[in-house]
Amino acid sequence: MNYRKFALFLCCLVVGFTGCSDSLVTDPDKESPTVIRSDDDLDTQSTDATAPTIEVTIYDPSKAYNGSTLLGDAYNNRLIEVGMEGNIIWEYSVPGEYIKEPIIGLEGEMLPNGHILISISNSGLYEVDRSGMEYWSYSDPKISHDADRLEDGSTIYVFGNKDTVDDTLVKVVSPQGEIIWSWKASDNYLTRFPYETYAIQGYAHVNGVQRLSNGNTMVSLRNFSLTTILDANGDIVREYDWSVYGTRPDPHDPVMYEDTGSLVVCLQNDAPYIAVEIDAKTEEIIWSYSNDNIRTARDCNKLPNGNFLIVAVDQGGTENEVSMDDDTAVIFEITESGEIVWKLEYKNNPVGKLPGWFFKAERIRSE
Repeated sequence: MNYRKFALFLCCLVVGFTGCSDSLVTDPDKESPTVIRSDDDLDTQSTDATAPTIEVTIYDPSKAYNGSTLLGDAYNNRLIEVGMEGNIIWEYSVPGEYIKEPIIGLEGEMLPNGHILISISNSGLYEVDRSGMEYWSYSDPKISHDADRLEDGSTIYVFGNKDTVDDTLVKVVSPQGEIIWSWKASDNYLTRFPYETYAIQGYAHVNGVQRLSNGNTMVSLRNFSLTTILDANGDIVREYDWSVYGTRPDPHDPVMYEDTGSLVVCLQNDAPYIAVEIDAKTEEIIWSYSNDNIRTARDCNKLPNGNFLIVAVDQGGTENEVSMDDDTAVIFEITESGEIVWKLEYKNNPVGKLPGWFFKAERIRSE
């Protein structure tokens, strides 16, 4: 056993990860967290008709991109993989010691080795296998919305909740736990976007990041209505200004599809679109989706068959000014024409004013 790593891990638990930040490889003798795994599609949901349940309410196998869906369930503090009919295939319950504050960001990314990279807001990064055994972790209370494993084995992640002008909002951590790249929004934007004018839930409220194939880094700055591309030195290469679509469009989790040269982003509030795809060079609209019953779209992924997978909240047919008691967390798949061909709902579990129980979702193709 590596006693230095083990002692460091105990230190992190005691101080709540606030004064300790390092990566570790877990002791094989350590007890795994509560994990449900089934090769037979074991469904563990309650049979109580009034209990909160995750259900598929729409499914057209002939039009959907069939597979399983990996998603974060912030209501139950767990990662789950569900089949197309809503059956739970795999479940990972976040250990209580990893939860430092109510979770605002819970994301899972399937890695090429079959492990899952988990990002937990105010806590850190955790790589686990399908049995729940932890293989790597990095604690950092200043983490919020997004994390990706890079080709060299390092991990890029963001902090965008209650962030200040002094905070580092994008970091890259090596497998050994060293910060090898970082960026502060205030270095480029403080004069243009003063804190007193733009701060809402933090200064920039970064909610997405993507390392591009040329080494540049794309960052989503919600409070500035910008998606910005940075070079290796952290200097601005290009900006996409989403304020052309509304006074406060609150862009979320943009994704650059370099093979087709398009950029997909979720928009909010007075923007005319829930999600929009633009040509990354010309910024002309390629595709867009509008739905008055949907709010707080946080994630939109373009699937290989041309469909789109969106994480959002269904307002239940009533405007927010009338009632939010029927607002339901949803993940749904639509065709390019806007037809919903798959829909997952959190039944009997209204979100009220919250942005939803689902944070992000990843469709995993069946073999």
